[in-house]
Amino acid sequence: MFARRLLYLVPCCSLLSGSVAFAQAKPEQATTQIVAAHPDALHPGDEIAFRVRLNEPLPPGAYFSVRLSPVSFNSEYAIGSGEPIDADRKEFLVKSKLPDGAFGGEWHIAVIYLFLAGTSWTSNTINFNDVHFKVEGKKYDVPTSAMVKLENH
Repeated sequence: MFARRLLYLVPCCSLLSGSVAFAQAKPEQATTQIVAAHPDALHPGDEIAFRVRLNEPLPPGAYFSVRLSPVSFNSEYAIGSGEPIDADRKEFLVKSKLPDGAFGGEWHIAVIYLFLAGTSWTSNTINFNDVHFKVEGKKYDVPTSAMVKLENH
């Protein structure tokens, strides 16, 4: 089942041919492309993998965090980069499972945060091309506003 539903982001290079259109990326971006191994949407609990190629080598001790989210609201699910899969420290295969309660609908990579060695929080991000995929899951209403009043004691 994993092989049928595996979703890859493949480096923007000549590894793939013909029928797959490459995403446009600026030279300073991490270059990625989305290719679905199966035309069906992913489901909560399905495994997912992204191939990410950075424009520069990742410094030793550093890592990045890919944040997936439904497009309709920002509810980020983090996947760590792990170790590079090439000697140049530019290419990574980022794998995980979608959360069991994944919200149904269109999802995307919302942001990729860069953590240099020794940091525990950052606002540094890696630019990347737009990546979207579909998740067939339960849709439900989520709070989007609230009325707040100051109460005096």
